[in-house]
Amino acid sequence: MKGGEILKTDTLTVLVVEPEQPPYVKSIRDDLRSLQAEVGGSIEAIYPFDDPVAIICNEEGKLLGLPLNRALRDEDHHVYDVVAGTFLIAGLGAEDFCSLNEKQIEKYSEHFKTPELFLRLNGRMLVIPVEEKASRDKQADIDCHKKAEPKKAHKSEER
Repeated sequence: MKGGEILKTDTLTVLVVEPEQPPYVKSIRDDLRSLQAEVGGSIEAIYPFDDPVAIICNEEGKLLGLPLNRALRDEDHHVYDVVAGTFLIAGLGAEDFCSLNEKQIEKYSEHFKTPELFLRLNGRMLVIPVEEKASRDKQADIDCHKKAEPKKAHKSEER
């Protein structure tokens, strides 16, 4: 490397959003194959936010029947689309994707922190926020213990 050359990083810091899971930060290689591996196929970039970020998702996620992941909402909070399968949030550089900065990581971690389930009912899509896994697991443990309590014998069964 000659003096004065800028070393280009070969990794991207992105936010990974998997169905039914909270988002997490991950460093991936800055190449097409790595992006495709993360989303499980050909990529599509969508730009639903004013910030210089992109959602990178599987281009055929809905057609392939990937699990619905998160709803996209307009400024009035009405759902206008749903992303299927795992997706990434990446920054936008002058010509390509770039790493998210700390502020973007914090903002979009908060934005997508609550997993969602989807239910089609009477021609409408219902979006159901899913409580955090730890709370769900704790409640499941409580429910299991309640069900596991031995029944008291009936008088006719004691004989």
